[in-house]
Amino acid sequence: MSVIPLFMFSKLLLGYFQKKAYIKNKIYNSHESSGINNLNEF
Repeated sequence: MSVIPLFMFSKLLLGYFQKKAYIKNKIYNSHESSGINNLNEF
């Protein structure tokens, strides 16, 4: 196994976790600001 696929995979994984954290943050922030109603938008 060469280095490049591993690098691409780790980059993809990092992007996935960042997106997950961003969505979690967005839900949390909307929940904080105006209650549970914003969770129904997802």
